[in-house]
Amino acid sequence: MELGQYSISNIEGLENFRERGRGCYGAVYEVRVNGVPCIAKRIHNILLGREGEVAVSREEKEAIIAKFREECLTLSKLRHPNIVQFMGVHFGKDEGDITLIME
Repeated sequence: MELGQYSISNIEGLENFRERGRGCYGAVYEVRVNGVPCIAKRIHNILLGREGEVAVSREEKEAIIAKFREECLTLSKLRHPNIVQFMGVHFGKDEGDITLIME
């Protein structure tokens, strides 16, 4: 199954993220999709080598992206009142620039 079918393009706040939390692989931000408040999860720039920051090898970067894609696909299949609802994904210009959108 491919993530393209879950693509969301009309996200407000992607340029001016308001950070709500941070972990070892990424951070979560407050955004809006069609006016509805949502949370966006992104992988840290340093793990993707963005903006000249390089902390991992090419193989490690590919593994991180694959793991994030797998997380998105897993969440897309889950429906339970105690699990945050998957809304979709946003694809940026760069490889690995994937944003997970949740309620």
